[in-house]
Amino acid sequence: EEFALMLPEASKEEACLLAERIRQTVAASPAVHNGAPIAYSASFGVARQQAHETIESILDRADKALYLAKEAGRNRVEAI
Repeated sequence: EEFALMLPEASKEEACLLAERIRQTVAASPAVHNGAPIAYSASFGVARQQAHETIESILDRADKALYLAKEAGRNRVEAI
């Protein structure tokens, strides 16, 4: 699944740090099914709004960053 977090007051660095904290928490919190742990991970794409940029453009760039994270091995944060 994919979801978006909008952090209007955050810098790109702050957004990346938050994404990394969430990624680490997810990786350290396996689900349990029938008593057996199931490991899972999360990949993140971060994009900072540029002057006069539309929401569609921001989401497109964040999506590209997400796919860079997936192509680079998953379970990571990429920013563009």
